[in-house]
Amino acid sequence: LAWEGTGGTYVLRDSRRLPLAAFKPRDEEPFAPNNPRGLQGKLGQPGIHMHIRSGEAHLREVLAHKLDWAMLAGVPLTLQAEAMHPAFFVHSVTPLSRYGAKVGSLQAWVAHDDVASDRGSATFPVHEVHKIALLDMRLLNTDRNDANVLVKDHPSGSVVLIPIDHGGCLPTQPTVMWDCWCWLSWHQMSEPPSDMLRDYVASLDLDKEAKILSRYGVPRGAIRASQCATRVVQQGLEAGLTLYDIALLLCRENENEPSQLERLCAQAEKLVYSSLSNHRLCARRVSDVSAPAPPCPSCTSLSARSLSVTSSARGNDNGKSNDDAGRTGTTPSDSRCTSPSTTQAPASSDPASNNFLRRVSSEIALATSSSPTSPNRNDDVSSAAAISLAAIHADVSAHELQTALDFSFSRYFDELLGEFVKRASRRAACQAAASRQPSSSTETDEGVESGRHSEGDGATSPPVDAHPLNREDAEREAAKQHHQPTAAVS
Repeated sequence: LAWEGTGGTYVLRDSRRLPLAAFKPRDEEPFAPNNPRGLQGKLGQPGIHMHIRSGEAHLREVLAHKLDWAMLAGVPLTLQAEAMHPAFFVHSVTPLSRYGAKVGSLQAWVAHDDVASDRGSATFPVHEVHKIALLDMRLLNTDRNDANVLVKDHPSGSVVLIPIDHGGCLPTQPTVMWDCWCWLSWHQMSEPPSDMLRDYVASLDLDKEAKILSRYGVPRGAIRASQCATRVVQQGLEAGLTLYDIALLLCRENENEPSQLERLCAQAEKLVYSSLSNHRLCARRVSDVSAPAPPCPSCTSLSARSLSVTSSARGNDNGKSNDDAGRTGTTPSDSRCTSPSTTQAPASSDPASNNFLRRVSSEIALATSSSPTSPNRNDDVSSAAAISLAAIHADVSAHELQTALDFSFSRYFDELLGEFVKRASRRAACQAAASRQPSSSTETDEGVESGRHSEGDGATSPPVDAHPLNREDAEREAAKQHHQPTAAVS
């Protein structure tokens, strides 16, 4: 058992006592039944990380490695594995499995020389800082401290940063505090990103990432939050913003004030709910989606948590279905759908499909307007009831209706984000111009002042900052030359 951390981390060694890998059991995470640090709890309850349940952090470790495309950030190889050993801590009498093995994340051990907390951040290369910051912004990592960034020195003198400990990634809500990212105050963040990094961000496939996250049973809210954060990074880099400017859009600078990402998600969600009660707006949005795919057998009901990532009622985030999934460690076949949260479907040219979808939208508007529990953005229960009633009236499955709602949310969010990024880029350009204006204005003032002194009939004027006694002597001398009485000086 390692000394560091709030959960159980076991270092696996070979016959020569050299470290090979690190194993983190899911039942020994913070607020899990067998936590060895005295933080016992129940699987599925809110964990130590914001909006991440206990028992689900080990999946985040695995997904951080899978979503590190081309190994840009250098996340070590991480797999989901089972292990048995007498050194494992067992506090709960509940059996872990049928044969007593523990399920957790197994991460390859990486040899390193130091950690970032023991080094000065000024010695880190710009590219190494940018690659870790990009990964944390995409996955909305809520636990990037300088102790989980390994430093490896090369004989050539270069430094490589290796990120570890990603159990705080992929929260169900896009809420990240500014102090969750240790690199936010490093000076490398204000440097412009390289062309290679821009091409890498532009090549990210959000639909492919959504399929991977759904396959591992990640809640729909976490998938949507990660996709929205990735869109902010993509459009921000296209507009010429630095990674520091983009990071300020994703994190909270004040604990009680939502971030710009949270505001954009809330506005897009508000527009989606408005489209449910406006048949014209709903018909226009739903008609953009092609004929939906056959309903998934696992989607038998519409979950309230799959519709929003910013509702205030989701702070508890302790639904019964998710509790069951948290206890088992895998996604049951009747709890979540394996389809991506965002469907980028082209517009349908089939008149029959468009008529079908228009009928669906009109039925949705009729059901939500006549329902006693109309959609309320602050009440997940009434929202789910109204939309489920809409699906019944429209005679469609919850999967088909959820596909249309996700597509509408994506369209609204992209439109709002595009306008906001344009304003942010213009604001950044104005601030850059204002920072250069004082030096130019000072030079202009000096030029005007020197020209003013050179003009006239050749008489020299006294200096501007002359002492009062010197000015008095000058006035007396001028009065003697013109034979004028001097004025009394008070």
